[in-house]
Amino acid sequence: MAATVTACVCTSLAAVPARASAPAASTPSADEIIAVLRAEGLDIAAVPSSTMVTFYAGLPRDSAGLATAARAASTPGSPTYRQFRSLRDVGRDFGATSRQVAALHRAAASVGLRSRVDTSRLFTRLSGTAQAWQVQLGGPLVVLGTDASATILPLKDLIEPSGRQQTHVPKALRGLVRDVIPSQTLAAPPSTPAPVVPAEPLTPAPQPLRPLPTATGTPGDSCLTPDQLTNTYTPAQLHTAYGTAALRADGMTGRGTRMTVLSLGQAFSPQLVAYAAQCFGYRAPRIQTVAADGVQGRLPVLGLGSEDESLLDLQVVAPILTGASSVRIVETPEAANLVESMVNGMATALNADGRGTASPDVVSVSYGECLDVTGATDAALGALGTFAVAEDLLASAALVGTSVFVASGDAGAAGCTRGEADATAQEVSWPSSSRWVTAVGGTLISLTADNHRSAEQVWNNAPWFGPNAGGAGGGPALGPRPWYQPRATPADRRIVPDLVAHASDLVGWPLAVPTESGGATIVPIGGTSASTPFVAANFALIAARERAAGRPPLGFVNPWLYALGARGQGFYDIAGSNNQTNPQTPCCVATRGFDQASGLGAPRFVDIAARVPSAAQGRS
Repeated sequence: MAATVTACVCTSLAAVPARASAPAASTPSADEIIAVLRAEGLDIAAVPSSTMVTFYAGLPRDSAGLATAARAASTPGSPTYRQFRSLRDVGRDFGATSRQVAALHRAAASVGLRSRVDTSRLFTRLSGTAQAWQVQLGGPLVVLGTDASATILPLKDLIEPSGRQQTHVPKALRGLVRDVIPSQTLAAPPSTPAPVVPAEPLTPAPQPLRPLPTATGTPGDSCLTPDQLTNTYTPAQLHTAYGTAALRADGMTGRGTRMTVLSLGQAFSPQLVAYAAQCFGYRAPRIQTVAADGVQGRLPVLGLGSEDESLLDLQVVAPILTGASSVRIVETPEAANLVESMVNGMATALNADGRGTASPDVVSVSYGECLDVTGATDAALGALGTFAVAEDLLASAALVGTSVFVASGDAGAAGCTRGEADATAQEVSWPSSSRWVTAVGGTLISLTADNHRSAEQVWNNAPWFGPNAGGAGGGPALGPRPWYQPRATPADRRIVPDLVAHASDLVGWPLAVPTESGGATIVPIGGTSASTPFVAANFALIAARERAAGRPPLGFVNPWLYALGARGQGFYDIAGSNNQTNPQTPCCVATRGFDQASGLGAPRFVDIAARVPSAAQGRS
């Protein structure tokens, strides 16, 4: 699972020379600050005054009403269960009012800015020249990064401590926007394409503590060599074990489904997706690339760096949704922090037709970030502009009928504390910790000769490689325990993951990657970035069946899934293993029933597909 980091560069300005005509204690100029930062190796430059810049701003909205409606539409037994609205209607009912929008347009124009309100009416895009923004924000703008990926933001945000960057509302817009999110990230083809770096196959530990797992079962059609087959499962093997093959045998191929993969800061190669399909003998759906704000150039934008993340997402999804006319991938620049990228990507994904009248059935997200808000109260979190907008967008997804699946991470229970020797508390990454998403953790599955499950345990590489990797889980999360989740710890907080599926790299998923000679080969790869699109695509199969029968899609599935789990239905219960990857954070052990290491367990998709509650009735 890829992660992003905040682009705050807190540097000492003691070395910045004072201007010759000014006293020694005078404040250094913007040019002097930029010079110091460049000398420290930061790729930074002033933004020309005529450059057009777009920042997001959160709008006044009814967040509480939105959450109440989303909860009712997602909970079996509710009078409005699976009674979804269009994104345009959600914006009308819970977003900024028409009067507020009109007043904002006038006020923005009065200071040289143009306002383009998102269909969700949760935020607006404010555009203007760098000169206009300098006046409104009280300082110059700078650009960080190269032509392949660059971020524009206020210079003062780079040199002020984190936490002092929340208030950016120009005087003319006060009362009309909650805050301005002062960051614009661009993604364009680099002037020099990134070199092709061949992926490295798994290398066993010199003296593993126990024999490394090897693939079992019958691989089916594939182009893998005997050596590759020992540490790689084929799609056919995993599809049989989890019931995907049985769903397809029942005619569920994904025809008519609307599935979207969010890609943040990465691209993909259509040729490698086609190579994997040829290798394993399936028809890959057409990949439809959609640009989020800031993506420039011909789609897909290639050469942004490693493409493994998006390639893995698509190569996991493609052999499941062979009947789909297309699978959408939203290319989103990797912003200064993941929350901003999620606002950009989710807003683009939910407004699939550009008119706010069609949204995807399923969205898969393989990214996460450790937010530096440890100890923050729920009220304080809600006041953080970007975070509040993102959470409201995820609630909007539930209300428009979109199921959102998010990777929980690959650092085991250590989560955000891995690598910190003195860490003693758990922390899980966002957005998997949002109450509006289904967090997917990881397992290591073992198969019988006919590709059925012989055993499944929580993914944890520690017995072979030490604190190397494992399926993330535990807590506490940022928000309180949601209404659908049982108590698994003394803390009244959200627990991650909700469910798990195969994510181990010891016997990995197959990934087609480029070779130095310009060809392609298959390498094993793991991570919750594999289990997440796998789970998401299977729910897309079920949503497609519902749509074909004239019924609404599934929407936010957690309340339904937890009701299934409470009845002992829908899941293979995992017990007896753990995901502890940091001795200082002794958590978590998979026990009978719901737990912090494996959530509800591994999905039995045939059982789940047979128990979809009726819309507005809630009876399975």
